[in-house]
Amino acid sequence: AGALLGARAPGNRVRAGAIVQVKSFHVEPLRLPVGIELHVHVRYQAGCADAALFAGEVSVGEQFLCSGTLMIAMFPEHSA
Repeated sequence: AGALLGARAPGNRVRAGAIVQVKSFHVEPLRLPVGIELHVHVRYQAGCADAALFAGEVSVGEQFLCSGTLMIAMFPEHSA
């Protein structure tokens, strides 16, 4: 989600940011071996260049691992 927000920023400028809200988060407990491939699907929901809401899910093959929505906000440029 952070990479998507950064890619949407004017000029693709790199800025520090943080997750400021997590909603509807669900995790299915699984034992994951080291080196396993995770499939991450993230969708932009709404926002602007400084903050945005994303929804997504992570799976291992066909098995669900977690899902949720989160808001990411970019810090003001002068705070970096």
